[in-house]
Amino acid sequence: MTQHLGWHLLVVLLLIGAAVAVMATRPQRLSLDLRGGRSFSKVETLRRKQTRAGKKVLKVIVVVALLWLAACAGPPARVDRITIVNPTGYDLDVDVAGPERDGWIPAAIVEAGSERVAEEVIDQGEVWVFRFLHWGDPAGELSVTRAELEGDGWQVEVPEEVEARLQQLGRPLSI
Repeated sequence: MTQHLGWHLLVVLLLIGAAVAVMATRPQRLSLDLRGGRSFSKVETLRRKQTRAGKKVLKVIVVVALLWLAACAGPPARVDRITIVNPTGYDLDVDVAGPERDGWIPAAIVEAGSERVAEEVIDQGEVWVFRFLHWGDPAGELSVTRAELEGDGWQVEVPEEVEARLQQLGRPLSI
């Protein structure tokens, strides 16, 4: 289904939901019982029930519409492959995020003195931030623009500063 058709369907569903909610909350007219005087309370009770029912129907329609919209969004864009080169003497975990650094995604585990190809990495947009970890502790970061990544053939090399930091911390070499 194309997204163009999807938006039309969503609008139709919302309009139907709104019509159902209005109809469910419309008060019904009942005849007035002059003997007991209870007809008024019956009308009020009916109105309250209809209002509650209308709100429930509207909530269900909103939830269904949101779930449907989320399903139409599709999977995030991905980059086929990124090669991570680790010239250091340390095994490293490599995570990636956008410039906000609010959603780190594991990209690869790269052994000391080797390289690893990370496949189907979620596209981070114009700026990619790589975080290098050793034993779960951050050892450094590298920010790279998309243009730089493309120019380098989607290859990232662990910066020398990462190895220097780990040496300062007294970490033993992995090899």
